[in-house]
Amino acid sequence: MRQIIVPIPRTHDQEDNAKRYVRYHNDIMLSQRDADFEFQLTNAIKHFKGYKKIWQPKDKLAIIAQAKKTIWEAIVG
Repeated sequence: MRQIIVPIPRTHDQEDNAKRYVRYHNDIMLSQRDADFEFQLTNAIKHFKGYKKIWQPKDKLAIIAQAKKTIWEAIVG
């Protein structure tokens, strides 16, 4: 699910981190400094209203076994 990110304006790294998330994860960043910040936030929240994440069963043991195999092959060769 995409995140709505609102970095705190008085910090030195939150905006850079938020930009990175937007770039790599297609998240949404809003600036509190924008005159229409509340409007943007309302629209972003409305966009996700009623969103339901699709549950996908995962075989955790198979995932762990595959990770162990990958690590073993990387170490042993």
